[in-house]
Amino acid sequence: MSELKINLPGRVMIIPVVKSRDGWRIRFNDDIGWSIDFSHVVFPERRYRSPGIEIPPRVIPPEPPAPRRERVSASPTPVQVVESAFSAFNGHDWEALSGLVHTAVLRSFQQEQLSFFAAWGQSREARARAKSEGLGFIMYSYEDSLPAEVLARVADIEIPLFSWHPRIGDLARLSPQEFFKEWCRTAYGTPGDNVGAWKGSFERATIGQVFEGDSLAHVLYRTPRLYAADRMPLQWSDGGWRIMLNDDIGWRGDLSFDREEP
Repeated sequence: MSELKINLPGRVMIIPVVKSRDGWRIRFNDDIGWSIDFSHVVFPERRYRSPGIEIPPRVIPPEPPAPRRERVSASPTPVQVVESAFSAFNGHDWEALSGLVHTAVLRSFQQEQLSFFAAWGQSREARARAKSEGLGFIMYSYEDSLPAEVLARVADIEIPLFSWHPRIGDLARLSPQEFFKEWCRTAYGTPGDNVGAWKGSFERATIGQVFEGDSLAHVLYRTPRLYAADRMPLQWSDGGWRIMLNDDIGWRGDLSFDREEP
């Protein structure tokens, strides 16, 4: 694939279909017709066999049960929740947007971001060396969350991307919802030539909703950044549908580190 993707929950995939003179015809996606699927012909597996690697047997998960009637008819619907999220996003209403995100997603989002900030903050010498050698980027390796003792060691690292120049410890003390609001304000609310500001100018139009079991739904929508439809997953929580973020809204790459100190 040509772009980084968040691993979205569920088993829903999108295959585009276009109208031709002879009727509807599918377009390829990364499930059917993906170029990588041909790699075993170009690079036969026998050339890369390793006796130490065992491929687990394929297990097809069971089909999810049909959603209960009250989940399907619940108001607001998944489409309405996503449309509210898009409205809040375009209006820079981070309070409203954060209130529409699943609480567990907010917690994991904060933990993952703090871990990334720690890796970024500790890579000052590597970044300087890469810059002097003419490298355009460096790769970061970090965990999904920081143990308490590691967080204590990096608590004083300053993150200058935020307007108030907080330290990692300051960001860790915020509630997940407050952290998400600050992150969005920095990623999407900072004008200039950056990915976040670019995304903020998009008009997103919902297409429809798909239920996958009793507690998971997907909303398909159009955005100018992709030729095909995108999807936003939602999970049932606290009596309503809550979005789970994707690589359109809430992607780590949207926080532009090009604005770091020279």
